[in-house]
Amino acid sequence: MQNQAAIPLLLIGLIAIHFLTLNNGIQMYKKINPKHHLIRVGISIFLIVLTVQALRVNL
Repeated sequence: MQNQAAIPLLLIGLIAIHFLTLNNGIQMYKKINPKHHLIRVGISIFLIVLTVQALRVNL
């Protein structure tokens, strides 16, 4: 049961963080910092891969 909810919850959280940081950058600086968001996307992909690997081990 917990394993089934892990990926959707992680994706919802990461999408929310990305949306909020984009919105924050626009509100504060009136622009988006592409380097910052590319690094964030890389870290998010890494977290998704780690989660999928951990769930495979626990099956």
